[in-house]
Amino acid sequence: LRSPRMATNVTISSVSCQIELFGIARLTAGKKSLLVSLPIEATVRDAIVGLIERCPELSGKVSDANGTRLLPGYALNINGVSFVDDLDIRLQAGDALIVLSADSGG
Repeated sequence: LRSPRMATNVTISSVSCQIELFGIARLTAGKKSLLVSLPIEATVRDAIVGLIERCPELSGKVSDANGTRLLPGYALNINGVSFVDDLDIRLQAGDALIVLSADSGG
């Protein structure tokens, strides 16, 4: 006899976002990358807030004092594909962000 298949309702309430740091951001944080847990409909701005919550030493050096946007001289890239200025773009599960400073040459 086969047991009946039970339906499960799984509610996903958060997504994980990998944030890679380069240049001054990496040196200041002392980390190459970190994983932040964000609300399911998180935006790029939410990811920056999560980054600063995990690495408060970046506040005022990489982000503004409120921790809601990057300072001039820093760029944000999604998935190594596109640079973003619009902080209200919604993130998808599995998205990775890259924080680059103007001084992180190759």
